[in-house]
This record gives sequence, structure tokens and C-alpha cells, in this order.
Amino acid sequence: MSEQEGGVAQAAEEAVEAAEVPTPTASWDWLVRIVHWSVAILFAVNYFMTKDGESTLADIEVNGEELFPWNGYLIHEYIGWAIVALVCGRILWGLIAKGPARISSFFPTPKRVMEHVHELKTRTPPAQVGHNPFGACAIFLMWFGLLTASLSGWGMDTDWAWDNDYSDALFDYHYLIVDLTFYLVCIHITAVILMSFWGKRNLVKAMVRGRF
Repeated sequence: MSEQEGGVAQAAEEAVEAAEVPTPTASWDWLVRIVHWSVAILFAVNYFMTKDGESTLADIEVNGEELFPWNGYLIHEYIGWAIVALVCGRILWGLIAKGPARISSFFPTPKRVMEHVHELKTRTPPAQVGHNPFGACAIFLMWFGLLTASLSGWGMDTDWAWDNDYSDALFDYHYLIVDLTFYLVCIHITAVILMSFWGKRNLVKAMVRGRF
């Protein structure tokens, strides 16, 4: 066998070995997953059960006693602050963590957007492990919506808001941003389901188990 033929054979063997190597399966770490599902549950509770201050949680009784002996507004407020703490913790973790949890690893740069568009056109499994550029945009918008909704909800009952006649404006903004965030969540869920099928990766499973 000539030197050239040997080189071709070696290259072919290396290509076969590379093809046999499984693609990376690790995705989001435990902290990201806990924050994700905690925020999802808390937002759903606040939106559907305590949104107007008439909390259905306050009607839950155990052995004749209220399980949550607070009015709806107080439950709504506590849940809002919990969401703020979780989102701020996730952002902080995104600045110091490594891997897919790091914000810089999924920030939607023009190059990543073009690569993802090509993956969508060719129905190629994403080379990037973690959030795709469009998913990243949704995440940033949801973070903004959750934080500003919580801050506006707190601000509309402050003395400063009442003294300066800003309470009604903050109230309207609070409801608007909460509804927009809810619509964005619906779009996000739909996109996750579609991308799980189209991109050949079970994204829901990955957010539960931490692996594709």
C-alpha cells in the first residue's frame, strides 16, 4: 500500500470513529431546571388563582382550618417576590456558571441565529447544547416581563405612587405586562413542542432530566 493510500485509509477510519461518537447529551444543570419549573408553577398560580386578589388558595381547608390563612393579595405578593428571587438567582448563576447555563453560551449573536436558521431549514439536530437563539430571546423577554410585573405590582401600592398619581398607571402596566408575559409563555410552550419534533430533540425531557 502506498503512502497516499495509507493516508486515505487512516482518514476514513477516523471519520468512522467520529461518526460513532455519540453527540453531547448534557443540557441544563439542576439549578436551571429547579428555577425553570418553580417559576412556571408560581407564575401559573399567580395568573390563574390569585390574579385579582380573590385567591382560590384561601378557600383550601384541612381539618376545617384554612391551609393558607392569608388574603389573596398577600399570597399574590409573596409569590411575586419569590419569582423575583428565583429570576435574579438564575441571572446571577448565568453570569458565573459554566456550560449551557451560562448566558454567554446561548446569547443570540447574528452568527448563532444564521446557524439556527440553517438547522431549521435542513431539519438538522442543533449542534449547540442548550437554548437556541430564538429560545434565548424568549427567555430574556420573559425575565424582563416577570421582573417588571413584580416591580410594578409592588410600586402601585407605595406612598410614592399614590402621592404622585402613578398608582393607576402602574396598575394598568402591571396587568398589561402580565398578560403579555402569559402570551409569550404560550408561544414558548408551543415552540418547545414544535422544536422537539422538528429538531429531533425532546426539550421537555431535557428540562426535566437534564439530558436529551
